[in-house]
Amino acid sequence: MKSKELFFYFKKEFTQYDVSALASQVAYSLIFAIFPFMIFLVTLLAFANIDVNLLLKSVYDVLPAQAFETVRATLTEIFTERNMSLLSISILGSIWSASNGIKAIIKSINNAYEVKETRNFIVLAFVSVVGVFILAFMILMLFAMIIFGDVIIDCLGRTFCLPDLAVKIIEILSPIMTIVLLTFGFSVAYTFFPNKKVKWVDTLLGSFITTILLLIISICFSFYVNNFSNYSKVYGSIGGVVILLTWLFLASISIIVGGEVNAFIMKEKKPR
Repeated sequence: MKSKELFFYFKKEFTQYDVSALASQVAYSLIFAIFPFMIFLVTLLAFANIDVNLLLKSVYDVLPAQAFETVRATLTEIFTERNMSLLSISILGSIWSASNGIKAIIKSINNAYEVKETRNFIVLAFVSVVGVFILAFMILMLFAMIIFGDVIIDCLGRTFCLPDLAVKIIEILSPIMTIVLLTFGFSVAYTFFPNKKVKWVDTLLGSFITTILLLIISICFSFYVNNFSNYSKVYGSIGGVVILLTWLFLASISIIVGGEVNAFIMKEKKPR
């Protein structure tokens, strides 16, 4: 298929299945999951020997400044209190909220493959919960390598008394490992989500494209917000939440694009 035909294929798919509406649904569901998940993650990190200031600096380096102000107080409070009861409450809240977003992603991928959802409520709920854990794994990898990368490398260096050369090698390899692990996570999701038998190898290209888009979106959006936009002037105190919603919307678009690429590859492999 020529590039022009490919462009019109994606244009038709995005218009026919209202991809922007599905991405909005995913973002809306995930915004309610992100804070319980953040509480769960930071509560775990609080029991490790990590300096809270180093943690906050790592988050500040990645998030837009206004989004950072939204989560800073929560991070500091959780990190200092170290409340074990928060672990169970936050993880349950995350699973319930994020599963609705996963169902929207499943719907978009089924649309890409042009199949209807025939699995019963229990099976679909199970797939959604498993999808939440896959999503959590990918977010953990993204946080670990990009947001908490310096923290983790510093902790490894001090714990195992690693020489400077070993620490440098880990720093160089960490972006590559981020791409590999995220691509693997997305490929598992794209194989598992649709109501159709899909080979794992047929999902690799779409998974890689989603990973690269997600990283580019995160870096570019953070740069734009920090340098060319001031959401707080327009939205006031909820500016940070609006920024998070916008980022989740763009991230959801990238996930749906990956599913469309995989569906396109499978359609092209079919004999004409």
